[in-house]
Amino acid sequence: EAFDQLAPAFGTLLLELAIPEKISPALVEHITGEPRGAERLMEIERAGLFLAQVDLEGTWLRFHNLFRQFLLVRAAQLFSPEDLRRRHRGVAAWYADKGFREEAIHHWIEAGETDRAADLLAEIVDALVAQERLGLIEAYADRLPAEAVLQHENLAHAAIIAYSFRRAFDKADRLLQRHRSQLE
Repeated sequence: EAFDQLAPAFGTLLLELAIPEKISPALVEHITGEPRGAERLMEIERAGLFLAQVDLEGTWLRFHNLFRQFLLVRAAQLFSPEDLRRRHRGVAAWYADKGFREEAIHHWIEAGETDRAADLLAEIVDALVAQERLGLIEAYADRLPAEAVLQHENLAHAAIIAYSFRRAFDKADRLLQRHRSQLE
C-alpha cells in the first residue's frame, strides 16, 4: 500500500535501489547517474520506507528484508529480464571496481555473467577457505555452472572441500566426477 501511494518516479527509484542488498550514496549516484546520492537516501528515510543503517559509520544502508523482497518482485514484473541483467551488470562492475568482490560475484551471477563470477571467485576462494567460509563457497558453487567452476583448479578444489565439509556429498561426488572426466 505504501509503495502504490508513491510518485511513479520515486517508486522506480526504489525498484532500482533494491537490486543491490546494501547501498551507499556513491552506489546510488552510480545507479541513478545523478550526483545526489546522499540526498536521495535522505528522501527515502524521511518517507519512512524501511531503510536501515548497516554499518556504524552510516555509509551503508539497506531496505528491510521484506520490503526489499517486495521491491524485487515488483522490479521483476516491471523490468524486462534483459533490463534486470543490465542493472545487475552495472552494480557488479561498480562493486568490483570498489573492491567489494563478494558483492560483485553475486551480481555477476544475477546478470548471467557466470564466467566473470567464477573468475572473481577464483581470485578470493583461497582466502574464503582459510576463513572457513565454506557455506558461502557452497552457495556460489551451487549457482555457477560446473564448467565455470572447473575452469579454475583452486575453485574446483574449494567447492569440493566445501561440499564435503558441509556434508553435501552428492554435490562433491558430481563435481569430482566432472573434474576426473575433464582431467582424462
